[in-house]
Amino acid sequence: MNPWRSLRGLPRDVWVLFVVSLVNRAGTMVMPFLALYIAEANGLDFGASVAGGVIMAYGVVALVMGPIGGRLADRFGAVTVMKVSLLGTGAVLAIMPVARTIPSLVAVMLLWALFAELLRPASLAIAADAAPPEQRRASFAVGRLAVNLGMSIGPVAGGFLAEISYSFLFYVDAATSVAAAALLFVLPLELKWAAPRAAPGEPAPATTPGRTWMTDTRLLWVLAASLPVALVFFQLIAALPLYMKRDLRMSESMVGIVFSVNTILIVLTEVPLNAAMSRWSHRMSLATGAVFTAVGYGALVFAIGPISTAMTVVLWTIGEMILFPSLSAYISDLSPAEQRGRYMGLYAMNFSIAFALGPWLGTRLLDTIGGPWLWMACFGVALLSAVMFLRVRGEPAHA
Repeated sequence: MNPWRSLRGLPRDVWVLFVVSLVNRAGTMVMPFLALYIAEANGLDFGASVAGGVIMAYGVVALVMGPIGGRLADRFGAVTVMKVSLLGTGAVLAIMPVARTIPSLVAVMLLWALFAELLRPASLAIAADAAPPEQRRASFAVGRLAVNLGMSIGPVAGGFLAEISYSFLFYVDAATSVAAAALLFVLPLELKWAAPRAAPGEPAPATTPGRTWMTDTRLLWVLAASLPVALVFFQLIAALPLYMKRDLRMSESMVGIVFSVNTILIVLTEVPLNAAMSRWSHRMSLATGAVFTAVGYGALVFAIGPISTAMTVVLWTIGEMILFPSLSAYISDLSPAEQRGRYMGLYAMNFSIAFALGPWLGTRLLDTIGGPWLWMACFGVALLSAVMFLRVRGEPAHA
């Protein structure tokens, strides 16, 4: 059986979201090099701990914006929220190069997070509402395909641009955000499978009786279980590129090339891999993804150069390809249709917690105890998620 067959017959909205996400992510150049930019580039030279702290400021705001974005998506529509997010992000990125002090960097990071973190719950809600329940996994797979196809371009190009001028990273990233927003105006989405939404001034539609995130024990458990492995995963934002440059002596362009292994592997194999695992339970998929993540980051203890580091990237990428589609599908299936934005907002908030704490903790440990101990700690923390995922019970009904 052709593993790509599951993508046939997907609604038009799925492919519109694919194009928008591809354009936006093809310009994702700032975040992979932000820690290097703050720590030791462009005359800033603030050090690794300051870089982790500034990135943590982004994560703190992102923590709040996930649930807010989810509620706004339920109230005003996920497409409207996505447009605002993309346009606002483009504006902030365009002014970021003028931030040259720690207070100004923190201020710009807070503003960036305010707009950028509206995107995740909105795009996840769109992916769920763009297709009928039986095609929802395929819709998420296409969304991740677009994101990672774009990310196979952005970081590589960003690595070369950074060696010329870091300012180019910000301007190109800003331009692609605005271009993605423009596509949403030119190619309007219909979202036939979205829950009915109240018009302005009208009361919100009634929610499913007895079903809220506060009483959904399966949601709360899977969010708690995903947090440790997410803390490990986000070492790729700060600690890992710093370790590759400082300890393994790689250039910025080589860092970008090694990271491109992640996105290229996802583009080529994520859909076939998930098709082959389509009969697996959520419990087994989630636990398997966490184990591969643990092994991938733990194996960095043995990395000595670009090739061996790329081999560890392959391992944790396999974990990513299994874990994240399973998490998105599981939480989407758990959510009542009229509360999908809120459920996805909590999912986004969970990753924002990891984004806020992970880079800060990782860079602190990198500076204090060194890379090998950091990667051994990552191995144990991600394994904790795997054990918790094994306690996930039941397969949720499609909403």
